Amino acid sequence: MSRASFRAGLSCILLLVVSSAFAAPAITKGPYLQDARPDGVVILWETSESATSRVDYGLTTSYGQSVTSSTAVRIHEVRLTGLAANTAYRYRVVSTGASGTVFSSDGTLRTAIVGATPFRFVAYGDSRTFAASHAAVVNAIIARAPRLVLHTGDLIRDGRVASYWQTELFDPARPLLRTTPFYATLGNHEYHSSYYYAYFSTPPGGGTGGEQWYSFDYGNAHFVSIDTSGDYSSGSAQYNWLVNDLGATKAEWIVVFTHYPAYSSGVHGGNPTVQSRLVPLFEQYGVDIVFAGHDHIYERSYKNGIYYFVTGGGGAELYSWGKTSNPYRQFSKSAYHHITVDISGATATIKARSNDGVAFDTVTITHASAPIADFSATPTSGVAPLTTYFSDRSQNTPTSWSWSFGDSGTSNVQNPSHQYTAPGPYTVALTATNASGSDTESKAGYVSATGSCHVGSVTLTAATLSRYRAVATIAVHDQSCQPLSGATIAIAWSGSTTGAATGTTDTSGKVTLTSPRSRTVGSVTCCVTSLSKAEYPYQSGANHQTCRSLSLRAGPRRLIVR
Repeated sequence: MSRASFRAGLSCILLLVVSSAFAAPAITKGPYLQDARPDGVVILWETSESATSRVDYGLTTSYGQSVTSSTAVRIHEVRLTGLAANTAYRYRVVSTGASGTVFSSDGTLRTAIVGATPFRFVAYGDSRTFAASHAAVVNAIIARAPRLVLHTGDLIRDGRVASYWQTELFDPARPLLRTTPFYATLGNHEYHSSYYYAYFSTPPGGGTGGEQWYSFDYGNAHFVSIDTSGDYSSGSAQYNWLVNDLGATKAEWIVVFTHYPAYSSGVHGGNPTVQSRLVPLFEQYGVDIVFAGHDHIYERSYKNGIYYFVTGGGGAELYSWGKTSNPYRQFSKSAYHHITVDISGATATIKARSNDGVAFDTVTITHASAPIADFSATPTSGVAPLTTYFSDRSQNTPTSWSWSFGDSGTSNVQNPSHQYTAPGPYTVALTATNASGSDTESKAGYVSATGSCHVGSVTLTAATLSRYRAVATIAVHDQSCQPLSGATIAIAWSGSTTGAATGTTDTSGKVTLTSPRSRTVGSVTCCVTSLSKAEYPYQSGANHQTCRSLSLRAGPRRLIVR
């Protein structure tokens, strides 16, 4: 059933609850804030008769902008959009019914933050039954100026009774709800009542009206409301939704709020079904904090990296702690209270506070930051084969390393060495990883290995005798005296024929060059004048030979080399 259907069905019931003596429509509930986003917020209120809806808003009490609906309803819901993030706005609501027009007083709202901007939120629960006790907790919360409030359920003693919503929630919490976005989760005392779905406009979720369970992001935190009074068995709609939701978030912080606690030493104790079905998911997906209620105490527990809080001191009668076994308990107190959580980047400071604002329990959680990868090496240049020694200089304590040396070589050692056997520029990359994430540093052309080249031999032979040509074959070697292909060589001819020539060595490291034709009998000399190849500097001192001569004489068909 949709929220609109719930609200339409409430009209007749609410007429029995609200006095018929109003001379004009009265605002009986609210206005109050829901589902705050960086660019907007939802404002709800209830009137004593069916009336139109209008919200005036702006940066000052002059407002200047309005959102209206001419549909006459009792429970009004208006979403403001197009607002600036982390900005305070003034607002009022206006409704016109058959008996006249009613204006609310001026109120203030603030849009949600974005990114890692520090913020504070409050968690509390079990505010049912005693309105005065609830109001005292509310006043203490207002003094801490949170950006949003989480409620762990049991908002009223019986969610099926219309009057309790007024006397136990909307009256005592009115000043808080007017200025602070309020996010509730279902407790057993709500009985999945249609009033719950009518009065709250949650972020998108699932179950009844898409509001039985839900999640939302605020700053760098992801908040998840779970209905532990409903079905969350493996394979159920809620269980599957939760797996997908937790698996998809990339937020720095994951905060769960629900009603039944996993661990508690109160009268009700820890819920074994929550322990068997939900705790494994919390641990698998890296949940940081779980807030619950049900037991009317404050208790902090810790298990496998997750803090579990029971915050059931919102107004209902208090219980004693230590009534049931909780092996993970760290601190307990029976007191009316609320919990403030200050999130600043990778640090969350959690304080349980009594109604006088004094913190009686504090815990700080700091996430290990993801690494910032960096490295150095020596030497980063030289003649191949070049052995280079690498040093990890990453920040934030990585626990694993993955190196790529640019020549298909890799390593998982923190401080490896690597030998470059061939000349060339090499791009080196390091990926450093820890439990909080990973980072990659890549340095293009960071290592430059060079070779060398020299002349291995010069050989002269005769070409066709009648044309008096000599043929020079020059062999080029690298630094390891291996044939070097692709080297450019220049030679000069002198003697009975003169000239110059260039050529490039083949795969055997040789090049063959023929002299200009000689018209006379005599001596021909070939000398290497230059040798070059990229990344292979010419080492002339290593030459085995650079010149060779050949004597030409008429007569025999063979030329004599001397």
